[in-house]
Amino acid sequence: LLILFTASACDPKEVIEQQSSLIPVEVEDGFQFIDSDGKVIIQPQFKSASLFREGLALVQMNTRNAKYGFIDKTGKFVIAPNYTNATVFNEGIAWTIDDSGVFNAIDKKGKTLFVLPNAEEVAIYAEGMAAYKVGKGANAKWGFVDKKGKVAVEPQFKATGMFNEGYCKVSYNDDLWGYIDKKGKLIMNPRFEDLSRVIGGRFVGKENGKYGLFDLNGSYLINPAFDNMYLDGNLCIIQVGNKWGWCDLSGNILVQPQFDDMLRFNKNTIVPVKIEDKFAFADKNGRLITQDNYDFMASLFEGLSLVMIDEKIGFVDQTGRYIINPMYKGVSTDYLYEAVVGYPAINSINREN
Repeated sequence: LLILFTASACDPKEVIEQQSSLIPVEVEDGFQFIDSDGKVIIQPQFKSASLFREGLALVQMNTRNAKYGFIDKTGKFVIAPNYTNATVFNEGIAWTIDDSGVFNAIDKKGKTLFVLPNAEEVAIYAEGMAAYKVGKGANAKWGFVDKKGKVAVEPQFKATGMFNEGYCKVSYNDDLWGYIDKKGKLIMNPRFEDLSRVIGGRFVGKENGKYGLFDLNGSYLINPAFDNMYLDGNLCIIQVGNKWGWCDLSGNILVQPQFDDMLRFNKNTIVPVKIEDKFAFADKNGRLITQDNYDFMASLFEGLSLVMIDEKIGFVDQTGRYIINPMYKGVSTDYLYEAVVGYPAINSINREN
């Protein structure tokens, strides 16, 4: 099943190393992998499947115990499906949970590097740091471990993001957000109702119910005046009321908010936009370059855009020409996340999953 996304202040995680030339799609017998021409490379046999990241794909067996393991691009298991849960690999490490319920950090040969026996939830590594949670409910706190499993920042936060450019957003109360460095030092006091990650020394922040663009001193680059905003390369996607458009990094409006929804350019020159209840591609001037006849479409990813028509999934090129006709029941949630918001779907796991 497809999960439909709307634009938000949550920016893509460029810290994630993504490598994929195969697409995990769903047919009646489970998930299979196809190439960019639609040729089946790995036969349908999985209950779920990720993109290939750092050369390995996380797959869940289509069996009663439905355990997780990792395959290479020939479909061969490199790490046997022995885990009750797992994340994808990033920075050479994946998190797994075995039958004992303990979190294991493993390398790409399946070797356990260390364990986090007291953790309740863990997130993938970003810039050598992985967030982890101890405690439950109102007593839950987040901290960070380094790649040797050593506590780098003691658990103390109610919520946290992922490191980028040496900074990570944190909240002590789930209401206001600030930034810490890798030593856990607050470099910006929690004052924002919402925060993006830091990109190029800038970030999107929400104050008094409105979004704007700030530098690391907390100074305005674009005054908070928008109902939503996120960084997209050298642009800011902006929302005014129920309409979307974009401006430059100085706040100069390039395309007036006029679309009912939109995704991100993702370093492409065209972007999926929604007009009433259909999607089309628009160029950077806001001009439609394909017909608006798709129920959903994702940003161009490796030269293809995922589209949905009548609940079937296919793929088009940047002109809207079908490269793979709509025939699939679904697509991997991981593929969809990468193509829409720019980071893995399985970026954290907890004991309760």
